[in-house]
Amino acid sequence: MEDYSSEINNLIYVDRDIEDAKWEKIGREIAKNEGYNDGKNEGRAEGRIEGQIAGEQKKQQEMVENLLGLNVDIDTISKASGLSVDEILKIKDQLAK
Repeated sequence: MEDYSSEINNLIYVDRDIEDAKWEKIGREIAKNEGYNDGKNEGRAEGRIEGQIAGEQKKQQEMVENLLGLNVDIDTISKASGLSVDEILKIKDQLAK
C-alpha cells in the first residue's frame, strides 16, 4: 500500500507542476500580448503627435511664404509666425530657388 501511496503523491506533484507550468506559460503569453498592444498604441499616439506637429509646421511655413509674397517685412512676419528672422530668411531663400 505504501508503494502506491508514494506513487500517487508523486503523480499529484507532477500534475501540479504541469498545471503550474501551463498557467505560467499562459501568464507569459498574456503579458507578451499586453506589451505588444501597449507598444502598438504608444506608436500610434506618437505618430499622431508627429503628424500634428508636421501639419502645424507646414501651415506655419505656408503662412510665411504667403506673407513674403505680399512683401510684408521680415520683422513683422517673425512676430506673426513666431519664427526667428533666420528661419524666415531660410524660407525666403528656398522660395528664390
